[in-house]
This record gives sequence, structure tokens and C-alpha cells, in this order.
Amino acid sequence: GKIDLPSLSFDTLGISIGGNLKGKNIQKNNGSMKGSISITSKNPKPLLIALGQADIAEVLKSININTDISGNTSSVELKPLSLSAVFSGKNIPNSPVELKIRADSEINLDKEILNLDSLQVSGLGLDVKGKVKASKFKTNPTYTGQIAVAPFNLKEFLQTLNKEAPNISDKNALKYVAVKSDFVGEKNKLSLKKMNAELDETKLQGDINIKSFTPLAVEFGMGIDKLNIDRYLPEQEKSKQKKSPKQSKPITPETAAVATVTNVSTKALQTLNIKGDLVIGELVFSNAKLSDIALSINAADGLIELNPVSAKLYRGTYSGNIVLNAKDKIPNLT
Repeated sequence: GKIDLPSLSFDTLGISIGGNLKGKNIQKNNGSMKGSISITSKNPKPLLIALGQADIAEVLKSININTDISGNTSSVELKPLSLSAVFSGKNIPNSPVELKIRADSEINLDKEILNLDSLQVSGLGLDVKGKVKASKFKTNPTYTGQIAVAPFNLKEFLQTLNKEAPNISDKNALKYVAVKSDFVGEKNKLSLKKMNAELDETKLQGDINIKSFTPLAVEFGMGIDKLNIDRYLPEQEKSKQKKSPKQSKPITPETAAVATVTNVSTKALQTLNIKGDLVIGELVFSNAKLSDIALSINAADGLIELNPVSAKLYRGTYSGNIVLNAKDKIPNLT
């Protein structure tokens, strides 16, 4: 078939769509089409509210999407595909600020393959690079790719999106976050491979395999250099620590497990499905210090086993295993 749209214009719900498109024999493999399209909105608030995004609707002031189009009905290229969005508000640092997304994309409708190359996200304190390949997107979607997120301030990013940051005890935490990883996934699965991440002063690396999102089932192998859990406790929990008598010696893995259980509901413990190995160089928890921690965890059907567990603490070492039975209403630790 032949198509000739020298000028395309359409307005609805505060969104304007414009562009042009020309082509011949577009239904055949040797056919071709070429054109461009733009989608703009200087007032996306009504649409965002209708989509249930009231928080973002208050700060997202405009959005602009542009791309060139080429190919046929079987294979379409969108190069370059660009998006820019402007955020503004009294709580947004350096307001107004702009978020830019750029990528080259190729869609093969017959083979159900989507390639998203040279993905770049900049603005709002973000610098993200990556690529994604999706297959069988009409039937049983699978995807692979890489992503690299340069260090950014998570607190300021949430503030820009009009979202509240977690109310944790250390107000200087969550200001340095970075991630680099390969990933493979399906509709209900996701694997992060060769992951390297940083959270404030903590560095971690390893693999995480989310075997199922619903119900949640996770396997992992992770190494952490140092972690101060006290920095990320809710404000009220840290206040309790300050009021309680100062400990004379570090806690043991058993008392750490007890403290964790008291903050997790029995129902959550019963549904926990996780298996993995964890190594931590230094750990601070409840103002106490442990080092050279190594453990394996296997949790399923309300039975949580840490076996083996080893750690260095107050001039000595610990080695053993911990079993938490959460099958009943009151968890039992042995």
C-alpha cells in the first residue's frame, strides 16, 4: 500500500500529536516508509491525574517526545527517539529541571524483537546508560540488557518527583547511590548479574535472581564490604537505641536475628522464600560491631535457616547455625 501524510495533527487531553509520513509498498519486505512524529504537552496534569499519578502531576510541567520513523509494517526504526520532561516546584532543587531520554530503537513486528540501543538518561541528577533487547513481546516477553547508573542523590531525586524519602535516622544517608549490572528477565522473573552497587559508604557486588515476583522467590550470592544498618533504621527505632543502656559488648548473630524478627510480621516471615550466600566485611547493628561475617540462608514455608554462620566479635569468633520457625503465630528461635 501507499501512504502520504504530509501533515499530521491531533489534539486530545492536553496532548498534541504532529508529524508526517510517506511510504510505498509498506506491507512488503522491500517496501519503505519515512517520516517523523512529535508528541507534546504543556499541561500533562489532567492526564497524569487520570492515570493515578497525582504526585507527579503536581511537578511535571511539560513533556516532549520526538522521533524519526523509517522501515515498513514488518520492521520499524525509531532513530533517534528522544524525550524531554520539565519538572518544577518549590521543593525541587534548582527548579525548573529537565529530564532527557534518548535512544535508537528498532522493532521487528514479525519476529517480535525490540532493540533499544544507546539508551541515555540525563537530568534530575541522573546519568544513566544502557541497552535492552526484548523478544516475543506480543506473547511471552523476555528481555536482556545492561544498565549503568552513575552516582546520584536519591533523596533529591525523590524530592524532584514529589515523593517522600524514607524517614530514616541518618539524614545524610541515601545521598550517594550507583548501580551497574547486566540483566535478564521475563514477565514474572528478573536476574541481575555481575551487579556492582554503592549505597553511601557501602559497596556490594554479586548476583540476584528473582525467580518469581508473585509470589516472591529470590536466590542470591552477595558480597558487602561494610554496612551500618543503624543509619537506615526508622527515626523512632534509633531514638529507642539512644534511650536504652549502652551495650558493653557487640551483639551476637542470634541477638541480631531476634532484633530483626521483632520488626517483621509473622505473616511476612511465613511467606519468605529466599536462598543465598552473603559475606560482609564489617557490620554495625544496634551500635554493635561484627566483622568477617559469612552465612548461608534458606527460607521457605515459614522455616528460616542460617547455616552455617560465622563472624568475628569482641576479640573472639562465632560459628554455628540459627533456625527460626515461624510456622506458628509466635516465631521460635533455636
